[in-house]
Amino acid sequence: MPINTRTEYAVRALLEIIDNNNEPISVRQISETQRLPRKYVEHLLANLKSAGLIESTTGSKGGYVLKKDPLLIKLYDVVKAVEDITWDVRCGNRNHDYCMGNACHLTGFWNEFGDKLDALLKDFSLNDIHRLVLAKGVSGA
Repeated sequence: MPINTRTEYAVRALLEIIDNNNEPISVRQISETQRLPRKYVEHLLANLKSAGLIESTTGSKGGYVLKKDPLLIKLYDVVKAVEDITWDVRCGNRNHDYCMGNACHLTGFWNEFGDKLDALLKDFSLNDIHRLVLAKGVSGA
């Protein structure tokens, strides 16, 4: 489960929302500031909204705001909203089924690895990421 551009861009969009001081920010503003394709940003924001991480307001001053405190939004939540984070262990499940007739000695390892990666993603909040970005002196993302 590599982190790809969907997660990268989703985090960048969320940081733009934070930087807008809890005021609604439009798709256009996010895409222009981050230099991302507008349709791509729309798709990511729809996923983040479906996951309950952001909400939208309509009207001339409408846009997107965080639905939760950035301390409560974990990187895991963002990844889960925009990626397929299912661990696809080729030889099956935790019962070692589907191992082509042989016991698969790696299934346990891959499942443990996935659990540890999930725990790491759950350890970083959007607030942590924002703080680290600000400490590096980079605005936006």
